[in-house]
Amino acid sequence: MSQITDNQVDHLRFSSAVLKLLGEELNPSPNQGIVELVKNAYDADATWCVVELEGEHLPRGTLRIRDNGEGMSADDIRSGWLIVGESKKENTHFSKRNKRLFVGSKGLGRLAALRLGRKAILITRPRDQEKIEHLIELDWEAYEGNVAVDTVPLKIETRTRELGAPHGTEIEILALYTPWTPAAVRKLARTLHLLSDPFAHKSGQASFSDFKVTLKSEAFTDIVNEASVDYWTHFDYHLISRVDENGRASASVIDSSGRIIFTGKHNDIAPKSKEPYLVPAFDFELWEFKREGKKFATTTITKADLGKWLDEFGGIHLYYRGVRVSPYGDEGNDWLDLNLARARSPEERPSTNNSIGRIRVNDPEGLLIQKTDRQGFVENTPLEHLRDFAGDVVTWMQKKRLKKRDERKRAEKKITIEKQVRTQHVVEVALDSLSDSEREPLQAAFKNHLHAVEQTISLLQKETHEALVSFVELGEC
Repeated sequence: MSQITDNQVDHLRFSSAVLKLLGEELNPSPNQGIVELVKNAYDADATWCVVELEGEHLPRGTLRIRDNGEGMSADDIRSGWLIVGESKKENTHFSKRNKRLFVGSKGLGRLAALRLGRKAILITRPRDQEKIEHLIELDWEAYEGNVAVDTVPLKIETRTRELGAPHGTEIEILALYTPWTPAAVRKLARTLHLLSDPFAHKSGQASFSDFKVTLKSEAFTDIVNEASVDYWTHFDYHLISRVDENGRASASVIDSSGRIIFTGKHNDIAPKSKEPYLVPAFDFELWEFKREGKKFATTTITKADLGKWLDEFGGIHLYYRGVRVSPYGDEGNDWLDLNLARARSPEERPSTNNSIGRIRVNDPEGLLIQKTDRQGFVENTPLEHLRDFAGDVVTWMQKKRLKKRDERKRAEKKITIEKQVRTQHVVEVALDSLSDSEREPLQAAFKNHLHAVEQTISLLQKETHEALVSFVELGEC
């Protein structure tokens, strides 16, 4: 059979339907897409990023994300921003100016965010090209129907920027498909507030970056403002712990007065094997609050206020290279099984209902690997050991607190018995001074009272014994 040669070179292509699959279906939450755009600003060495919603409560509103980062050249747009699934960042680890470890990656979340409206416009002003700016427009209506994506022409327009226009990038998403509800704005406000580690300055530690994210909403200003209110200073216990570069653990616990009440080293915290944790160095802090019977020094704060804040922000959040990673700490996401551990052993143990905390890891070697959909990390040994340490150090804190509580109960019991002995002696002396007819009814009543007191003491002894057994079962010898 003769062979007919066709010299035309063909390419693998994909239809516009794949845009929906890669964007909306892999990243169904608009919040996650917006977060990816904010992460791009962080990677571009921005010190601030502003997310603005205009007319968001109405059909065809506008979403705008702008930053003061390095900006992009036309080549950066072509070889980076317009390519989905690959990133120039994968060949390097640090940003140019501030040497930040990159947190953005595949561009799938960015694609999902850009498709929130009918049109997306990028304007970027490179820091090293002071007089120009680049603009590109994505009109998603051009991709409707079963067309091949690469057949839709895109043009990068280079023009003179206005005098005094700062470097950075601005993305406008026009004619939003879905109006934003108060609940959706509240969720976005919470997400952005938590994104750039608001815990750092509360713990007196330096943050990995000076990056600040601000949300502005035309219709829901009050909701946005509520997201920044916090109640850190009203904690009852503050756990501060760390695993160092050698996998060795340390921890301390501070009470509500600011006094260090417990400290622990690796052999105190780690399980009986005492082996190092196979993880990149990281910090773990947890603030625990008593929701019941809580009293506040100021009348401007109520138990309901604290409860609402914990309901919205409670749980353990994870910060990777200075930026929060979802879904860890999201509402209903108890990734460290705090609630399960509390159900098994409820005394003196935190849960997502009464505590808020964060794990902060820099990971310069990239041992933790983010999933393609940006929702957490791939399950591997470093992630497993990170979880193990969190559970171990919380258990260590519980044991220390139980021991302190039981010591306090024993001391209180001793004082109670001593008071009872003194009272009994005083009563007996008083009874001896009475006549037989006066003494006998009083003596009988006193014996009945003494019997009741002895029963109470016996009950206290039983409770103390049970608490001690529970304490030993936790592993404290």
